[in-house]
Amino acid sequence: WFHNIKFILSGSSSVLIQKDVSHLIGRINERIVFPLKFSDFLDYYENKRNYYDISRNLRDSFKIALVKKNPEHFMKTIKDLSFELVKREHEIEKHLQQFMIKGGYPELLDKQDYSLCSSELRDTILSKSILDIIERYKLRNISLLRYIFPIISSKSGSKITYQGLSKDLAVERPTIISHLDYLEDAFLVSKSNFYSKSVINRARKEKKYYVNDVGMRNSVIGAMNESLLKDFTD
Repeated sequence: WFHNIKFILSGSSSVLIQKDVSHLIGRINERIVFPLKFSDFLDYYENKRNYYDISRNLRDSFKIALVKKNPEHFMKTIKDLSFELVKREHEIEKHLQQFMIKGGYPELLDKQDYSLCSSELRDTILSKSILDIIERYKLRNISLLRYIFPIISSKSGSKITYQGLSKDLAVERPTIISHLDYLEDAFLVSKSNFYSKSVINRARKEKKYYVNDVGMRNSVIGAMNESLLKDFTD
């Protein structure tokens, strides 16, 4: 009667999936798939796996250097890999510019029209994510997320004050905090706390918020434009 059966539940809405998997606690192995990293982006366009391996080697070497308290191990790895990377400098720089404009969502990999990429990110992916958040948390002020996210996008990587957002948007501070948490739960933004050994200081200090995908950030603030690309001639 017993068979080795595995069920795979997938979808683009992390918020709604998280809501339903609560019934499977202890019987589920959850895996979140983020937009592509730059090494993945390179491997896709160059049709190879070398860049991922290089990135992994650097991470592993850095970890070993920390554990053994021996920075020379990491420096040697960098030196060894640099000879290979220098040969590919042209292709790396070309793809880096593309990545820094349209980001790492797989849906955009084969799209060369940046205006279409921007529309896909803003009008499809972002809009669907916000609607999922509204449905998941039964939000009544459905426009608040659409105001907060562009503000975070324009200040990505900068300190954000809850009180400042509360004043600007005429919304109570706890509501601002909860809506930022919703955006984080949907993997649209990430939060970086002030570093301190004191838990109280970490809680009191201003946080930095980042949009998780640079293409999404560019689309929202109107900065996705192919005119930013440098002309590369082969």
